[in-house]
Amino acid sequence: MLKRIASLTLWALLLSLLGRLYGAPDNPVRTTNTVELVLQPLGREKEKRNPFDSITATLLVDTNQHLKTSNGLSFALRLQNVSQGDVALQHPLDGLQVLVSRDGIPHSLPHGDAPRSLIHTKGKEVQRSFTVLRMLRDGVSASLQGSELDETITMKANEIVDYMLRIDKLRRYESGLKGGTNVAKALSIGKYEISVILPLISASGNSSRIVRSDRIEVLVSDTIP
Repeated sequence: MLKRIASLTLWALLLSLLGRLYGAPDNPVRTTNTVELVLQPLGREKEKRNPFDSITATLLVDTNQHLKTSNGLSFALRLQNVSQGDVALQHPLDGLQVLVSRDGIPHSLPHGDAPRSLIHTKGKEVQRSFTVLRMLRDGVSASLQGSELDETITMKANEIVDYMLRIDKLRRYESGLKGGTNVAKALSIGKYEISVILPLISASGNSSRIVRSDRIEVLVSDTIP
């Protein structure tokens, strides 16, 4: 039990540190209508050869969204295996960190479960900080329930996997008479910036790579684009 708690604590600290270090990339905010950004390795990992060189990750975001149509802030994560062999990964959404600010103020997503590889809960569907709407494998809908129960995913040679995701609520620190608290509220109209940090970890846990995106500016309004 103590080892499990220590692992969860270390994982939380790592994600928090990455968010602080890389939550505001040097590159300017992208503002085109529809954006597809390929995630890039962090820091020195750019210089290393890695088994995950064959896996590309892309963040896809519509930068003009209608709140009542999307019911939140929708985005997609695309993984592509550009190699000629199969690649087995720990579930990529387990470690996905989404960084969001609204009108220039950083917000956080509701708490989700820790990666299953840390808490050893095979066959258990995890509670995520975002909603998983749909999964496509080479453009064909896959069983979402089945994939969410799996701790790992095997990508076939040249396969493309798309996850359609949505942010429903955001948390912001608010002060009060009895101190401060993080209050989760439904996403509302405003100007947002979104970026992601994605750990890619082999199914065996023997190799890994962390990639991240630049920020993308998203306008969520009550006007249909």
